[in-house]
Formats: sequence, C-alpha cells, structure tokens
Amino acid sequence: MKSTHKNVENDDFPLPDRYISTGTRATGGFSSTLRCIDKNLDRDVIVKTMQGKSEEHRIITEVSALSCLRSKHVVEIYDVLVDENSHRVAIVEDFVDGPDLHQICETRDVAKNEALKLLYQLAAGLADIHGCEVIHRDIKPDNVKLTSENLLKIFDFGLARTVPGTYNTIGYKGTPGFSAPELYSSGRVDFTPAIDVYALGCMAWFLAQRPLPAFLTQRSIGLVERIPSINDLDFYPNSLASLIDRCIEIDAEVRPSSKEVRDELAALLLWGAHRALVRSPHEQRWMDAENHTVTWPIKDSVAFEIKYDGRYFKIVKVNGHVYINNEDATVDTTLPESCVITVGEPQLKWDRVFVTFDLSHPEVVL
Repeated sequence: MKSTHKNVENDDFPLPDRYISTGTRATGGFSSTLRCIDKNLDRDVIVKTMQGKSEEHRIITEVSALSCLRSKHVVEIYDVLVDENSHRVAIVEDFVDGPDLHQICETRDVAKNEALKLLYQLAAGLADIHGCEVIHRDIKPDNVKLTSENLLKIFDFGLARTVPGTYNTIGYKGTPGFSAPELYSSGRVDFTPAIDVYALGCMAWFLAQRPLPAFLTQRSIGLVERIPSINDLDFYPNSLASLIDRCIEIDAEVRPSSKEVRDELAALLLWGAHRALVRSPHEQRWMDAENHTVTWPIKDSVAFEIKYDGRYFKIVKVNGHVYINNEDATVDTTLPESCVITVGEPQLKWDRVFVTFDLSHPEVVL
C-alpha cells in the first residue's frame, strides 16, 4: 500500500488517512514507532520506521521475516507503507498493549510457575520462528512483550535472517548477556538457530536471577573455565535445568532445539493434566491423576498393568503374550498417544483380546 495522504507524520513519514495517530511515540536502538488507530478495522496498531536511511535495510529484513510467520507468540505484520517521495518504507504491526519482560522484572519478582509459563511461550514462539527457517538473532527481555491476557509476543526482527543460507558475520551485533559466544569470535560466524537457543537459556537465567551473572554479561564468556549450573539456584525442575545448561553451552552443536525446550516445558506445565481411555469391546477404564493405575485381567491372572506418573503412561507389568501395535510389550514401555494393546498368542487370531488406548491432548493454560 502506498502513502498518498499526509495525516500525522512518524519521523516525517506520511501516513494514509486510515491510520489516526494517538500521539504515543517510542524510540529504540534503530527504530521509531507511532501508535495509531486503524479506523478501517477499528484496532490499535504500531507504525514502525527506521531512524535514518542507513538503517532502512532493517525494515526490509523485518518484513521478510514476518511475512512467512504465523504464530500467536510472534507479533503480526498488517501492512507495508511506501513513501514515493523519499522511497522510505514503514510497517504496520500488531499493537501489544502490555509491558516488556524487562519492565515486568524491574517491578516485581517472577514466581517459579509464572517463569515456566513465560519460558514455554518464548520457546514455543522460537520453535515457530525456527520452523519457518528464520533466526531472530536478538532475543532479549526488551524484545518480548505481554498482552493484557498474558500472551507473550516476540517482536523486533530487525536483525533476523533466514536459513538455510550463506548468512554470516564478522564482528559483533547483538545484546551483551543474551548473545551467543560464537558472535564474539574474531572469525566469520554462520547464523544458526542455536544463536536464539543460547538467548533462550539466558532468558531463563534472567527470570530466575537478576542482574544476570557475570559469566553471561562478559564478552569473554568463551574463556570462563566453569559455567555454573542453573540447578544451583533451585528455581527450575531438574529436567528443565539440565536443558537450560545445554542452551548456554559454548559449543553450539550441544545446544538443544527450541522445540525440545518447548516440549519439556509443556510436559512440566501439564503435569497430571492428561486423561486416557483404556477400552475393550466389553468394558472401559478412565485414567488420570486420581485414577493413575489400570490393571487389565485376563482369565485368572493379570495381562498387563498401566501406570500414569503425571507425565507418561507406562506399562509396569506384563504377563504372557502382550503386544503394543503388534510389537512386544515390555515393562517401562511408554504408551503412544493412540495404540492397540493385544493380549494372547498370535495363532489365536480373533480369539485374542484387543484393548485400545487413547490419550487426551490438554493445552497449557497461560
């Protein structure tokens, strides 16, 4: 869409008549934003421009990154404006009406369960970003905001890059304390999703301890002999703490994926919330946090026993010929979301007992 009417200017950028300024402006490191009302769609938006022509490429980068993204945890781009006279570009984005994470942590401590929910949303947003083969490259508290409904949104894609590609850099760009150690290298550094995963680990530290520890804020982090474990803070569950430790490893190859971190956080937040139906043609049993064990009889003995530990449904007892989707059932086998448990020797054919197992899909409540 091209600008043809001069309404309220955003750094001398003429706006179409449909955008009515509220007068609220903000200035960041490279950009300026003006809060407006889109009168055609009756919603608040942000009109974003770069400070100076030399930074104009960042707005193009942001458009390229956001145009292919669809995630509830990533700010949405609504429109692209072009000034024909100056050939400058502005973008119209979703207005996030809450504070950024830095502002939140300045005013109060973050409780453990709240930190898990914030990290889950951040990891989910990064998993969506990486799934579209985009690298954000500047994940930090100032670039993460919460809506009035506590929905986390990632924004500011001015340093983003797409993968696979030949993108690399010589020299440092980013935010100290949240930038991966490879970015401080004197040589050429390739951009990978591991850069964002490192920042995710730093965000976990930020939520648990402020200010950030010195080993994260020093540029010479690569020379630190021992990186403390976040488990020493006794803030996160052990399984998550080990993942966070991997996120901030010096070796980028050791770091987990954002999806792996997201899935671990989801499992922790959904602890005890699952429900499963175990059913044969003649009877059915429900399993949940209260009814966590099912014993399935066959003739005068027990064929198998399933136990729910709050996270997984596992086979804890097997007697005789028991199969899960035609594979031998063994103790400690984790049941898939949907399967058929068969009891009896294969030669019995249809005289065997067939039991279906179906697991619910609870959602994380934010």
